[in-house]
Amino acid sequence: MNSSLYSLALCAALISVIAASSVTSSSYTTSDDASSRRTLFISTFEFTGEQPRGTLYAVVGDKSLIAAKNPETKSFQVSWSEEHKLAGAGTYTVQLYSEEGHAALRKAKRDGQSAEDVKPLATLSIDHNGVTRGRG
Repeated sequence: MNSSLYSLALCAALISVIAASSVTSSSYTTSDDASSRRTLFISTFEFTGEQPRGTLYAVVGDKSLIAAKNPETKSFQVSWSEEHKLAGAGTYTVQLYSEEGHAALRKAKRDGQSAEDVKPLATLSIDHNGVTRGRG
């Protein structure tokens, strides 16, 4: 019984630490199709407050990506690319998960359960204006 109470208290403490943290971010997307054949999305972000430990995952649509951590700073970066025709203008949502959260998300999807019950550590938005035809 004591171990159950301890586990519950630890979970509550971790949730309050995560809730006290926030994320600042900046992003880049390709704007000219002459520079490449694919649209590149890059998001650089940093947690203020408690830093996540372990591997950090970013989920964009149906893609799961590992966020790279800069060893010299507290910042992380995630990037991916799409064919220009598939990367329409709009806002792209990036959900950030801890290892445990990402495992719970995968389990929920695998078991046919709602993934909405698995809350991300943070959610980022990347605005993409689309690409313009380059001059040539």
